[in-house]
Amino acid sequence: MKKHTSNYHLSRDSQARKALFKSLVRSMIQKEKITTTTTKAAATRPIFEKLLTKAKIGTVAKIREIHAFLGDNTLVSKLVHDIAPRYKDIVGGYTKIVRYGTRRGDNATMVIWSLTKQKDVTAPKKETEKEVKEAIIAKPKKENKAVVAKVVKNAKANTVKLAPSRAGKRGDK
Repeated sequence: MKKHTSNYHLSRDSQARKALFKSLVRSMIQKEKITTTTTKAAATRPIFEKLLTKAKIGTVAKIREIHAFLGDNTLVSKLVHDIAPRYKDIVGGYTKIVRYGTRRGDNATMVIWSLTKQKDVTAPKKETEKEVKEAIIAKPKKENKAVVAKVVKNAKANTVKLAPSRAGKRGDK
């Protein structure tokens, strides 16, 4: 009779399984979006969501419990101070799993496991051509010099380099 068939074993012993879950949770906190298999994401999701719920509570005891699992102060502070405040009004459902294909080697179903609320990142403002012309024509100020220097730097980066001739390489003369 086969007993204790619940939970995800993932063809690993208990220590390797615990290390895998810990690694996936740490990666999720660092990157906020990771690619993994369906079963690994499904097995790790409850662990991560319980840690995030503890981070939302934010007491010293809960933070110590989080640190006992993660073992890294920077990850704990990111979870408690950056990620948890985004979900202060939400109860559960902090992550989403989106299937996107299969892995080429073993045909395992791959997913993108990410947070439902991403960090708000505003793109840096790009200078328009009009601003650049005004900066060049206007009296030289420190601000204008900075804009011109930035545009010149970008212009150098955008130049196209022609590929060198292949004559004489690889013996094909």
